[in-house]
Parts: sequence; structure tokens; C-alpha cells
Amino acid sequence: MQIKQRDNLKLSNTFIEAKCDKMNKDEQNFLYLCISQVNADDSYFSPMKIHLKDIQELALVKKNHVQVRNFIAKLSRKGVNIQNGKTFMPRVFFQKLNYIEGTGYIEAQLHEDLQDLCLELKRNFTQASLQACISFRSKYSSPLYLLLKSVYDKQKQYQDYIFVDYTVDYLINHFQLPKSYKVYGHLRERFLEVTEKDINDNSDFTISFEPIKRGRSLEGIRFTVHKKQHVESISLDNFALDFDKSDITMRVTGELDEISQKTIKAFNYDIEEIEKLINDYSKDIVENALFVMSNKDPKVFTNAFGYLKAIIENKAKN
Repeated sequence: MQIKQRDNLKLSNTFIEAKCDKMNKDEQNFLYLCISQVNADDSYFSPMKIHLKDIQELALVKKNHVQVRNFIAKLSRKGVNIQNGKTFMPRVFFQKLNYIEGTGYIEAQLHEDLQDLCLELKRNFTQASLQACISFRSKYSSPLYLLLKSVYDKQKQYQDYIFVDYTVDYLINHFQLPKSYKVYGHLRERFLEVTEKDINDNSDFTISFEPIKRGRSLEGIRFTVHKKQHVESISLDNFALDFDKSDITMRVTGELDEISQKTIKAFNYDIEEIEKLINDYSKDIVENALFVMSNKDPKVFTNAFGYLKAIIENKAKN
């Protein structure tokens, strides 16, 4: 089977939630490319013939034949570790992975042990853009994106913004991070900020994070996840307004209690957005959400308005 141009990557959530052997970005991209070639109605994995010129975006084309041989040798031994109750099931990715020197072709066939994780998926699966996963720069971004997307997809019919909490120990174990990342400064600079920018710049999601602390001790990370909305921007210049923004500021903040007004200023929230939230929900719900935010540090947020909106949506449902 020759490689086909496809952008759909479909994986069982069991696969996404499992711990894979440590892979570099090239190895991840090649694996995702192979999985994207699976048809929805396939009952087994067909052998694939992949030419290096067809996968230039995976950077393999830049490798000489010795480097490609080493790449194939290492990837052929790697796999995913499934934990089903007390049963530990390590599974390698490829049944066959050969490089034919002088032709530029790689022969690949996914391992039959992955069939229940990639074939005939009817439920408990996640679909993602292959191009997005390939576009990420960090080797941590694709696994995190898929993990967060799998959680978001389960809840998207109920809310636009979701919160996902992970302990620091889980993140270090699942993503095989250095133990030095238990220090929040290291975790933030080398994992959280890098993956956040990667995902926000190259995918259909916007994410942000904040530390979960008990006293001074870092216990975990809370991610806020929101799917980007593709809407046309409308210029207010096309409308005749009989008041300016200062009027809105006075009117909206005048309706809210003192704590809410201080929180709006501390987080530099857009007054027009706050007014819209009051109109869409209620003054009481918005005040309650602003009270929650008043106990938080604005410096730790990368998307403070998204976090506020998620609190409001949750309160409105309860």
C-alpha cells in the first residue's frame, strides 16, 4: 500500500492514556503518519511502502542511509505499555519495519497487537489532525494535546471550557520528564510554557495552566482547555454608538460589588466582555465567579478570562 494524503488521526483513548516508550519527534511523527493510513473499515493492518520524499515534513529526508537505519532499528523496538487492572501488556508498534537501501523506501506494518487500539473504533476514541501533531515542535506537545483532547471530547457537549487536573508525579511519569521538573520553575519553563505555545499556535485548541498548591508545596497542574472558535471579526466602526467605553465601564462596574470591581482591574478584564457575561448569565453568577478569581494570583494565568468563563458556565449548570 502506497502512502495516502490524509489528515485524520484516530486512536483509542486507551492508547492515548497509556505510557509509550520514550520517543523523539521524528519517531512520533512517523508513527502518527502510519496510524493515519488506517481505514475506518479495516480489519487488519496492511503493509505500507513509504518513500522518504513523501515525508519531508517529518525531517527523515535529511537523514543519510546510516541515520535512517539507526532510526528504524530504534523505533522497531519501541511500543506502548497498556495497564488493564493487574495485567501489564507491553505492545510494540510495528510488526515490520524495514529500510531498503538505495531505493529511499521504508516498508512498515503496524503490529497486530495494536488492532484493538486503532481499528474498527466505535467508542472511547479520539480523532485529531495529523498536520497539527506533526507541526508541534516539542516531543511533549503531541501526547499532551491528544490527552487533553480526549478529555475535552467527552465533555464538549456540556461545556466549552474544561478544567483538567494532573498531579506533578503523574506528569513526570506519563511524559517521562526529568525528576528535576518537580521544581515548578523547571516544569513551567521547559514543559508547560513550551507545550502551551506549541498547542495554541498549531492546533484547534487554546490551553492555559496554573499550579495547584497546598501552602508552598506544588501538588499538581490545572489545565484550562477551550476549542478555538472560527468567527468573522466585526468592526464597531460600522455601528452608530451613543455611548463610549468609559460609559460602559462606569455602568457595569457600578452594578457589581467592590470585590468584583477590584478583581476586574487586577486581571485587566475587558469591560465589554464582563457586560456580555452579565447579560448571558446573571449578575449574581458573575459576581460569584469574580469572587473565586479574587483569591488567585493574576501572574500565574495565561488565559484568565477563559478560566473565569469556565467558572461561570459551571455555576450556571449547577
